[in-house]
Amino acid sequence: MDDLKSLLRQYRDLDNKVRQANDLASVPREQRKVIESKIQDKFQDPAYAGVDKLVLDDDGSTIRINHQTPKPWSLSQDDLERHLSRCTGTEWKKISDFIISERKKELANGGFSMKRNVKNE
Repeated sequence: MDDLKSLLRQYRDLDNKVRQANDLASVPREQRKVIESKIQDKFQDPAYAGVDKLVLDDDGSTIRINHQTPKPWSLSQDDLERHLSRCTGTEWKKISDFIISERKKELANGGFSMKRNVKNE
């Protein structure tokens, strides 16, 4: 039983360290998401349509870009009601535009991605 308690304490101590590291990393992680979003906005420009790899000369790392591609979509009645409940007091065209805009955001999640490769890894 003492061996088990010792292992559980070791696990707890390591888990605490992992949690602390995650807490420390949360702010830079959120900052990175903001920058990724700004980069994604830049890649909406057709001039960048053919770019799929960028090299940063100062450290030799590369960033691979996966462009999002539009996915076909359908809208269930539940989804429609959910979207309409968030858009009240407007005429049909505004409601329709709102629904299409919201659905495109949902479908775009995960379509655009970036991965940085460091030269020495």
